[in-house]
Amino acid sequence: MDHQLSENKLILLYIIHEKENIKVSDLYDFVLFRGYMDYFLLQNYLEELEETELVIQVAQMGELYYTTLPAGDAVIAAEPGWFERLGAFMSTLDWSPLFVTLRTTLTAI
Repeated sequence: MDHQLSENKLILLYIIHEKENIKVSDLYDFVLFRGYMDYFLLQNYLEELEETELVIQVAQMGELYYTTLPAGDAVIAAEPGWFERLGAFMSTLDWSPLFVTLRTTLTAI
């Protein structure tokens, strides 16, 4: 279980790092829509990343964003092989269903 916990936190850290200033809602939609983890685990992992000062949640123009802090960037730099493989995997993902869902939701509202 500890290995899965660490891996999930690293994946979240990598997503936040790669998608600089990712909206909280986009991060939640992406992770939950794809079924990578449930809401409670996602919330717990993000809180742990914030407590260890690897990421921070910031508000800009009425929106909440996650961004990595220097310590989080250092973690990414320390494991280039693992993150390169994760980056290659992330680049193959089709993000369009997420944006279609968001557009459809916003249109319905």
